[in-house]
Amino acid sequence: MHSTGASRLSGAQEPSSLNSAMVEEVPTRHQPRVLEPHAYPVFGCAISPSGKRIASSDKKVRLWDASTGQLLGNPLQHEGHKGVVYSVCFTPDGELLLSGGEDKVAVLWDLGTQSSVMEYKGHTGMITGVAVFPSSDTVATASYDRTLRLWHMQDGTPKAKAGGHTGDIECLALSGDGTHAVTGADDCTARVYNCSTMAQEVQLDHGPENWVYSVQFSADGSTVLSGSKKHNAQLWDLHSGQCIATLVGHAKTVMHAIFADPPAGHRVLTASRDNTLKVWDLRAVATPLATLAGHTGDVNRCAVYGEFAASGSDDKTVRTWLLPP
Repeated sequence: MHSTGASRLSGAQEPSSLNSAMVEEVPTRHQPRVLEPHAYPVFGCAISPSGKRIASSDKKVRLWDASTGQLLGNPLQHEGHKGVVYSVCFTPDGELLLSGGEDKVAVLWDLGTQSSVMEYKGHTGMITGVAVFPSSDTVATASYDRTLRLWHMQDGTPKAKAGGHTGDIECLALSGDGTHAVTGADDCTARVYNCSTMAQEVQLDHGPENWVYSVQFSADGSTVLSGSKKHNAQLWDLHSGQCIATLVGHAKTVMHAIFADPPAGHRVLTASRDNTLKVWDLRAVATPLATLAGHTGDVNRCAVYGEFAASGSDDKTVRTWLLPP
């Protein structure tokens, strides 16, 4: 573990909004831009808080200019990352990036120098989810070792751990205020944990053989959106633990489901193994607002900034989109 450049953990904020020129450079609505192909299927995809950069990962992590689609520098290299990198996320200030994957290690990157500044080691299975707390002092990781772990961001030391899943954990998300974490797993459940006590507070049962591949809190933390094996995305009320809406329309597993208009929380973007993304309005869930076609393989991940979206696929590409108004 090393801390070269760790002072950037409290670095300057990125600009808070995507400029109009950048939005105008996105291709015609529903016609995707194809970024330079990866060498392997793309599992990680995130957009920086300013909307200026896209991060994607196969067996390496790449950064892209969101307005031009150009690769920024070289792929991020680290001796610890061997194998697929399944998850990436930016820190709240957009200056650092966290990644985790098949090698059971999470790595924090300084995007200014494109060098690693910290490692988080301890999982005994591959890491499938990473997240950074809003306070930027704590990192969360989830793994096939069936644990959720918290780490001190500055020095990489363990902070807390929670278990409970009886299947491999596929995904992780934090609430907007950082008080709770939610994980989804092959045991067909999503579980909500209190980040102060690491106690499980809610279990969301998705039904037999319905593995949970994606979870996300709503902006107010009252609901969780999930994507699962049986072709659906579902919205869950955390007070009752019940499903309150189901989005039906994909032909295969929903690999990722995210709110596309926080903080309103009405629109949802889903990504599926049927090679498409779909846009939904939770106030009228019977039919999707739009279907985004163009990928030729499973769509594993998507990210949104305003009307701008990006997606990563088994077809070894990242594509960008302008969502319908």
